[in-house]
Amino acid sequence: MNLTQHLQLPFDSAMIQLLKELKKKGFNILSVSSIDKPFNELLDITFSRYSVISVVVLPLAYRALTMDEDFGAVMPCNIAVYEKDDKTVISAIKPTAFTHLIGDGILTSTLMLIERKLQDVLDTVGRRGSRLVNSSQFSVILNHGIN
Repeated sequence: MNLTQHLQLPFDSAMIQLLKELKKKGFNILSVSSIDKPFNELLDITFSRYSVISVVVLPLAYRALTMDEDFGAVMPCNIAVYEKDDKTVISAIKPTAFTHLIGDGILTSTLMLIERKLQDVLDTVGRRGSRLVNSSQFSVILNHGIN
């Protein structure tokens, strides 16, 4: 039910590659939320690096929402990125997992298209996993967008 990629990359490098590839495939990044920092700061709990990226493909989201406003309950697509066992894991629930909630065939085909695009992103990031990226680029991407 999940799309998952295990990478031999540092967390920041994996995030950079993922964000760049999402943009290349037409995803719009709505937010990047760090989960580990609030655990540490607010609960005094040490937690491994963990972020959630919320994305949509705006033209597809618009089309779906104009057909059924309730479609917004299954978007945006959230992608978890976290450290585990000296690897960085990228994971997202398959958009088609929500097809039982949506009876419309056109909306189901939209979910299938989004899933294929998301799988392409994860496959590309997985193939490029050996190319390291300067981790200082990560904060530039978050603060100024992706070039």
